[in-house]
Amino acid sequence: MSMFATLSISAMRWSESGRTSLLALAGFTAGCAAAVKYNGYLTVPLLAIGAVTLSPRRDPASIARNLAIFGTLAVIPLAPWLLRNYLETGNPVFPLMRGTFGGPARADTPSVDIITKRRFLYGESWLEVLTTPFRAFVIGRFGDPARFDGSFNPLLLVGFLGAVIGRRGAKSRYLWLFSIAVLVLVFFLTTFRSRYAIAALAALAILTAELLEHWRHALPRARVLLPALGAAALAFNLWHFADYWRTMSPASYLSGRESRAEYITRFVPEYPLSEFANRNLAPDAVVYLAFLGQRGYYWRRPYTYDYYYSGTSLRDAVRDADSAAAVSDALRTRGISHIAASAPLLGRYLKEDLDQAEMLRWQSFAAHHLRLIRTHGSFGLYEII
Repeated sequence: MSMFATLSISAMRWSESGRTSLLALAGFTAGCAAAVKYNGYLTVPLLAIGAVTLSPRRDPASIARNLAIFGTLAVIPLAPWLLRNYLETGNPVFPLMRGTFGGPARADTPSVDIITKRRFLYGESWLEVLTTPFRAFVIGRFGDPARFDGSFNPLLLVGFLGAVIGRRGAKSRYLWLFSIAVLVLVFFLTTFRSRYAIAALAALAILTAELLEHWRHALPRARVLLPALGAAALAFNLWHFADYWRTMSPASYLSGRESRAEYITRFVPEYPLSEFANRNLAPDAVVYLAFLGQRGYYWRRPYTYDYYYSGTSLRDAVRDADSAAAVSDALRTRGISHIAASAPLLGRYLKEDLDQAEMLRWQSFAAHHLRLIRTHGSFGLYEII
């Protein structure tokens, strides 16, 4: 996604040359960015605004032509996904914009806003919350959700000055607004993760490079300043690379002392269950993932889940049934043939959410209609019988 977003943003120099081929390239690569990853959808409308505001000719006919070229080329790589989503869910951009286009809803989806979440989950002050997009350039860290699960290089903060220092053209102001818009939209629309805002980096990289080039000619001490900035940026990257290497510790796997399965299991503890299921379950088996997050990547059998951490479908099946057999029938009616779960988390969840009669029904279902076929640590794979 980052590559396509960078190509699309770079191609917006069509406004300086007037080459329609560059505008077409901007549209096509923006569509590719959206087709690769959902956060790439941000690039399409924001760059479409650029197709209007940066147009060398401002008459309505020229603006309409530019939008038609950009929009048509953007839709081409997106069309297969839009069509598939529409046919399967009725929403071409599912799971986005369900309020507008509809589509299957996820049960019990948390509605806590980002400000409340960061204030109470991570104990941040109002100032820290409101400066979240910019703190990702300073304190971000891979693998730490509280620190945005990734880091940007602080040198790119220089790019925010690129639109206001010296005589900056319309393109620089647009890139500045583009990067701000991406950061703000990601902040308000979803849980802020560095990778979700990666489209802003391309615009900031261009602005940073232009400003450093300006300083090279305008500042008498540029020979000292620019190498120092470059060295600091490189040291920042190296420090984060070393920190990430320590976290992932891939040396034993790369050297052959650790197998692929052993390495993956260190980070995905239920991986042995998915491997067992891939080898032994029938091709049409459907596995319900309970309290396994969204880690379905390694499952080669159809799977379903409610949302990030949940056992909602199991709880509702128990509540709505009048017997243990009815729980089994309800799950099988949904096509679910197996359950993979973190047993402690699922047990605690059901104990807290079910009343005494419902809990007895669940225990009867688990005793008579679930067959444990594989365990690994606290994780289990069960067959519904």
